[in-house]
Amino acid sequence: MEGPVTPVRALPERTAATLLGLALAGGAVAGAAEEYSALAMTEAAVFLAGAVALLGVFVPSGPRGGFPTRETKIAGCALGALLLVALLQIVLTPQPGFPGAGLKTHFGSLLPTETEREAWKLAACLVAFFIAARSAGDRRTLALLVLPLGAATALLSLYGLLQLFTDGSLPVLYSHRAWAYGDRLTATYTNPNHFAGLLEMIIPLVLGATVLAVLRQPAHDEATLIHRVRATLLGSPAVAAGMISVIVMGVALIFTQSRMGIFCGAVGALFLAISRRGARARWRGIVIFLVLVVVLVSAGTALGVDPLLERFSLIERDAGGRFDLWGDTWRGLSDRYWLTGSGLGTYLFTFPEYQTGRPGAEYAEAHNDYLQLAWETGVAGTVLGGFFLLVLMRCILRRSTVADPVLRGAGLGAAAGALAILLHSILDFNLQVPANGLVFAVLTGIAIATRSRDSAIPSALPNSLELSCSPYRSDPFS
Repeated sequence: MEGPVTPVRALPERTAATLLGLALAGGAVAGAAEEYSALAMTEAAVFLAGAVALLGVFVPSGPRGGFPTRETKIAGCALGALLLVALLQIVLTPQPGFPGAGLKTHFGSLLPTETEREAWKLAACLVAFFIAARSAGDRRTLALLVLPLGAATALLSLYGLLQLFTDGSLPVLYSHRAWAYGDRLTATYTNPNHFAGLLEMIIPLVLGATVLAVLRQPAHDEATLIHRVRATLLGSPAVAAGMISVIVMGVALIFTQSRMGIFCGAVGALFLAISRRGARARWRGIVIFLVLVVVLVSAGTALGVDPLLERFSLIERDAGGRFDLWGDTWRGLSDRYWLTGSGLGTYLFTFPEYQTGRPGAEYAEAHNDYLQLAWETGVAGTVLGGFFLLVLMRCILRRSTVADPVLRGAGLGAAAGALAILLHSILDFNLQVPANGLVFAVLTGIAIATRSRDSAIPSALPNSLELSCSPYRSDPFS
């Protein structure tokens, strides 16, 4: 077996991870990269990170835990094939022009310019997936990817809370910011539900590494949980910052007033708590989960949650509009687009033909990512997307065999965050928001790489990176 990873030999991977982390953080700050200029800059940074990562392929870097796993390759091939479907849709655009000369079946995009834009986004997600998977075998490389994103999300949460409770008196961080949602927290995002989607992915990721660092004490040690937590927080600034960040992001999630976001965030955190190894570890995780719930509910109550309770009382009314939208989408899908799809990114332009609810309203998305994928890509895209999700779910539900507790915790947190956003996507379109889609790609790369059957990482880290047996030592990312 090759020797441990050295800083020089890991330089391409760590540079790529840093660039990707900064790109994701910048995309989140820049209005979720929904504006064209912000999207172009974010994608350029991701592709630059991918180019740097390619250098690492030709630099021997010792045993790795991420990229070589069989399921990582399979999932990556599924994403690549989905990108190929989009490219074929561009090439095979029906002639003459839109909308396919009245044909009910066609073999190309009805609006190739929109499909081309979505194909670039999908390509960026593919690059992010592989960089994240490659980074999942080394603690420091993974930290360079995760820390910028976690720090940016926590700061955005703090900014959003301050902006909300000062009646918008703070300077606007990004000009694309919209105030159409009144007393709901959006930070720099346009839609509070999409900021909630970002939070429900990042909270478990940060919490996973934090909980593993706090509870890394050997089982035979009889110190109390409170003593262990206190000692670890005092001895590790990164863990303390992670716990504070989780609380700030949790409070921000409550004030987005996103009903599905709050529910899915709770599901992700609970999954993180109950998926720990061993009965004792699971009970400790559940205790920490309950403590966090009490802290967040108390903070929300102190700051005022009446608008949130009012929104929950309107669930039945709002659900009716979604059911009507899905019914119209299903009718168009079964009538025309089930076989080859309308083209990636064309839902806005093809749905009005079948729209019966809310005449005159424009729907750029189906408010269900799975239905919209089927509408736009047909059988091929549906099968490939389903296969990717099958591989991902197998890894999410499997116990990690990675020896390093921080990498294992980050993988578990990534799995919990991916599970949360997949649930949210049943009722919303978070995965079509560029910044959130890229974060999801990163989470799936980390989760699959650390939870595959062949992802066990024996002691491939140098001694200076190994965790001490003492729970009171240092940083989890040191």
